[in-house]
Parts: sequence; structure tokens; C-alpha cells
Amino acid sequence: MKKIITVIFVIVSVFSGFLVNAQLTKIGGGIVLATGGRYLYNDLEYFNKSFGLDIRGEFDVNKKLKIVPDFQFFLPNTYNFPDGGQSKTTLFTFDLNGHYILNPKKDFRFYFLGGAHCGGWNIKDQRTSTIENEINNSAFKFDFGVNAGAGFMMKINYRLSFFAEVKYIIAKTNQMMFSPGLVYDI
Repeated sequence: MKKIITVIFVIVSVFSGFLVNAQLTKIGGGIVLATGGRYLYNDLEYFNKSFGLDIRGEFDVNKKLKIVPDFQFFLPNTYNFPDGGQSKTTLFTFDLNGHYILNPKKDFRFYFLGGAHCGGWNIKDQRTSTIENEINNSAFKFDFGVNAGAGFMMKINYRLSFFAEVKYIIAKTNQMMFSPGLVYDI
């Protein structure tokens, strides 16, 4: 855990040095689909494989490097147990990514991305168990890690662009995310 926090601190420190010289050039968002999110808490498994909303900005450092902070909020994942009761898991994530542009053309660009990840898991679980009398878990947990992926951005008109990216989050809750959406040049 200390190594992950150290890595995130170093990444944020490097990116914050770039942000001093960077200029906000795009804002936007879209939808996000997450698969594979699993969190272990009190020896019980909780999942969030759902749709969500993505909000992002883009800071230009130079022609080939962009800094993209994005925030994602996922719809609650509810599971009703046959014995009675239910489990509800809500997830939000904040990622600070660097986009390395492979072909810095104006109309279409392909990029690799990597950066720091912070996820917040809100767990509410109240049910009857065959092993114990009653389970009542209610917690809010943070999950830190890194992410890596790729994406592309394509101009629709002189101010509006379409993007799509896929990234894999390497953390306690390993997860794959796909995000299509629109960004607006400001």
C-alpha cells in the first residue's frame, strides 16, 4: 500500500509541474462502462459493473502531451439476495492521466494514456446469512492505483470532437473501463 501511495504521489508531483505550464483547452464528457470491479470488505465480495457518467478536461502541455483529469460517477449496483435483504454498491473514480499523442494531426489523433487512479466505493449491505444471523455492512472505502490504456479523438467540426478510450485500472479492484463521449474546444 505504501508503494502505491508513493507512486501516485510521484505521478501527481510530475503532472502538477506540467500543469503550471499547461493551458485548459477542452472540456466535455460522456458515458463510461465498467467491467470487473470487485471489492472485498469483511470477507464479503461487492461488485460494481455498471454504466456511469464521465466528466473531463484537457490541458495542453505541448503538441504530443496532454494532461487529462477525469471524474466518473457510476449508477448504483443493487443485488437482491434470495434469503432476504440487499446489497448496494456505488462507485466514483478520479483519474489524472497523461495522453501521449502518437500522430498529432488536427482531425484525428491516436494516443496512449497512463496515470493515477483513486476510486471511492460506497457499500451498503443488509441481509440475512445462513452462516451468521445478520450482515450489516455500511462503509465508504478508497482504492488507489494506476491505469493504462489507449484511445482516439476525431474532430466533428471546428469546436467539437468525439473521443473513445479504453483503460485498465491496476488496483485492489482491477477494472476495465470503456468511455466514449464528446469534448468541446474552449
